[in-house]
Amino acid sequence: MKTIRGEGGLQNLFDSDIIISGGRGTTGDNLALIKELAEALKNQGINAEWACSRPVVDEGVAEYPRQIGQTGKTIRPKVYIAVGISGAIQHIAGMKESERIIAIDHNPKAHIFHNADFGIVGEYADIIPELIERVKAGFTFGIEVRKN
Repeated sequence: MKTIRGEGGLQNLFDSDIIISGGRGTTGDNLALIKELAEALKNQGINAEWACSRPVVDEGVAEYPRQIGQTGKTIRPKVYIAVGISGAIQHIAGMKESERIIAIDHNPKAHIFHNADFGIVGEYADIIPELIERVKAGFTFGIEVRKN
């Protein structure tokens, strides 16, 4: 087991309006698109952060404090976007109280869709870049931009 020292912003997981969480299906690029979507939302003035499921931590791709689920953090954002996450009950326990859950997975039978308000079936590498472009054009998943 190795320890990964991560970036700051972990307290922000509890305060974020939108959390984009990557699962095993997003590790091919080390969560790069997940992080890019979170950054695009931040650039629009949205309080957003990225997180992950336990398999991502177990694979050494992300650090434990970003893990959502029964053995990780329990969060309640306004919007939770689960990408490439199968929907194991342990993960659901950490995010089920989110106001709105959006699931993105290539498997139309993934359990995560049973807990989602909205579901998108497709490949991570096809869908997330499209969402990033839409966010850059002003789309914020219905969250109002905070004015300072």
